[in-house]
Amino acid sequence: MNKRELVTKVAQESSIPNRKAKEVVNLILELIQNALVAEDKVRVLGFGSFETKKRAARKGRNPQTGEVIQMSSTTVPVFKPGKGLKEAVNSAEEMAKNDVADEAAVKGEAESVKPKIKSRPGLPKIIAVTSGKGGAGKTNFVINSAISMAQAGLRTYVIDADLGTANVDVLLGIRSKFTIEHLVNNTLTSVMDVVVEGPAGIKIIPGGSGIQSLTELSHQELNRVIDMFEPLEEHADVIFIDTGSGISKSVVNFLMPADEIVIVITSEPHSITDAYALIKVLNDHQVQTPMKLVFNMVDDLEEAKSVARKML
Repeated sequence: MNKRELVTKVAQESSIPNRKAKEVVNLILELIQNALVAEDKVRVLGFGSFETKKRAARKGRNPQTGEVIQMSSTTVPVFKPGKGLKEAVNSAEEMAKNDVADEAAVKGEAESVKPKIKSRPGLPKIIAVTSGKGGAGKTNFVINSAISMAQAGLRTYVIDADLGTANVDVLLGIRSKFTIEHLVNNTLTSVMDVVVEGPAGIKIIPGGSGIQSLTELSHQELNRVIDMFEPLEEHADVIFIDTGSGISKSVVNFLMPADEIVIVITSEPHSITDAYALIKVLNDHQVQTPMKLVFNMVDDLEEAKSVARKML
């Protein structure tokens, strides 16, 4: 669990906004750090204790050259888990084993994803747009919605997270020097280096198109890339995430941080059944994010209502 996930968990468990939870976590970390600097001991009932210990001078090896070097004495932090934490970890590990076994039996290699907090006062609203199958028009929906919000005066960003077949920049006729691929490959370390400007002042983070490796990212790589989008929170009022279609792990992972999920559906039977399958998968992952349905390519309101009744 990284710091951002800790903040999310604290907000979720305490029913407080993410920004307030971040302040609480930062305060706790600062208190612990100050105590350790003063060589005091911090004990959290049931959780564990933080303290420092003296490490004697010793010989070691330079990890790059293998040369034997003399390492001076130093003070290092030490954490000792408490009884309550140990019991919680053991219980979580047991539950995780059972979950993995159950999911493996049903879905093969499907990975468990923890639900994220959805109430984020003071932070940009994240809207993830997806569809059960390709061709439903989700990217056009994203682009036009983003332009409309930018015209209304909102600082709007679009993340093209349709990994491998991204096309937001293509549809807008924009040439982008860098894409999400450069973040994945560590060519760039800041998402702000990838941002390009689109119509009406919208900001776009292009995805990589025709790149097979982007469709084969591990769970850890996906989470690392998602964490790299955090700096956008300081610059945006609204962030659209244009995900891929279907029920792959990359689609689900990009839906998890959203405050709202929009599923674009057409009147075609395959679009309806695939969208329904996507909703079932999100339900299996315990996603509690509000889901909105957009019925595209329908002739009128009555046809849209007819498709909605089929979904319901």
